[in-house]
Amino acid sequence: MFQIICSHISYFCNRIECKIYVILFCTLSTNGLFGNINLNNFYKQHEKQDTTDPNAYPIVMDYTSVDHKPRFFNSTCESMGNVTEGIKEDCAHRALMEKIYEHLHYPEDVYKNQIEGFVEVQFTVSKKGKVENIEIIQDIGYGCGEEVDRVFRMISESGKPWIPGLQNDTPVYVIYTLPVPFLLHKVTKMLRSNEDKKIYSAQEVDIKPRFYHRYCENIDDLKEKEICAHNEFMNFINQNLEYPEQALKDNIEGRVDARFVVDKNGEIGGIGIVNDFGYGSKEETIRLINLMKEESLIWKPGVLYGNLVNTAYNVTIRFLR
Repeated sequence: MFQIICSHISYFCNRIECKIYVILFCTLSTNGLFGNINLNNFYKQHEKQDTTDPNAYPIVMDYTSVDHKPRFFNSTCESMGNVTEGIKEDCAHRALMEKIYEHLHYPEDVYKNQIEGFVEVQFTVSKKGKVENIEIIQDIGYGCGEEVDRVFRMISESGKPWIPGLQNDTPVYVIYTLPVPFLLHKVTKMLRSNEDKKIYSAQEVDIKPRFYHRYCENIDDLKEKEICAHNEFMNFINQNLEYPEQALKDNIEGRVDARFVVDKNGEIGGIGIVNDFGYGSKEETIRLINLMKEESLIWKPGVLYGNLVNTAYNVTIRFLR
């Protein structure tokens, strides 16, 4: 029995039905499947008295293999309306990273030694959304791992439960791995100063904000992805544009130059009109931009030095009969 289970790791990982001493041995072989996942603490916490029961230990899955990943709870993300789970997952991930960086402090030795890199934290999300078994599995030293561990535990203990992962529409235990980047020389200012309200121009950011469209996001080349997103945005504008009645009567054509802000959550705000030609063109342009919010359409936010930032976006809308 012992040899059969340990020689069929795929069966073991999908059906956790071993006694505790068998699990402790077999976890040594799970690294190749899950990437340095340590299940020992997980099963110790879930050990039951009746180890002869085939259901004594819960099934645990990797976050890359479930139908729907668990996600950090964020009220804005969960109230997005009729959007896909994938969009909510992206929104929740951004909210989690913002929360981490809000409380993360770079250790002093990191500055002295000019250290950059990634710390990976691994944890399980239970069927009820509880975060358990937090462990640093990759560290760059100098206190970075300890700092990520501190911040992540603080967030997990003080916040609401996560939205649990789903497999076949059923909540399941999921092992989740999260990389936290330490990008010293370029983000120190942003992390230490109060720049949450700062708005960058599209020319200042590394990646410009773009209208979210599922087809475009599947394109690998960033430039082509941005062109696709802009075209889809203009399609939305043209399909919903209502030509001002007086301009139509007077056979008037023109253009409106508008500006709005895409914040770090991909939401639209700060609408401003730079130039218009009258006849209600300004009001119609504002209505079109607000329509994106009414229909819960989101944007991919701008990125600067690996961080999501508030970014101003300029658009020209042409009124042609």
